[in-house]
Amino acid sequence: MSKIRQKRVNELLLGFLGEQLARSRDDVLSRITLTGVDVSGDLSVARVFWSTAESHDVAGDYQEFHSRDESSKIEVYRKALTAATRDLKRGIAEELDLRIVPELRFERDQSAREGARIDYLLQEIKKTSVE
Repeated sequence: MSKIRQKRVNELLLGFLGEQLARSRDDVLSRITLTGVDVSGDLSVARVFWSTAESHDVAGDYQEFHSRDESSKIEVYRKALTAATRDLKRGIAEELDLRIVPELRFERDQSAREGARIDYLLQEIKKTSVE
């Protein structure tokens, strides 16, 4: 499959799925931000990367955020996405002109968290070098 076609399908899915989540009546789903989509070469599988506002707020205080019970919050988001998958796929089939409706695999985008961790470590290094 051509890379141009993959890129176009990535963009179509990201826009469509993001819009569906934003319009959702489910408060949990409406708080999720999609950060990217990566479809397989045969377009049968789409890895959908997601994040939440909480993930973006970590840069302020990585240590405090890291110590919270984050896994239980993330599990709520994962369950909501899993529950919505069938409806999202139905919407893709009805609204988008794709020959194959890809299997949706939701994966949490760790980039904001990793960025916050790096910032925190750099601040710690700076503190120790000043002392």
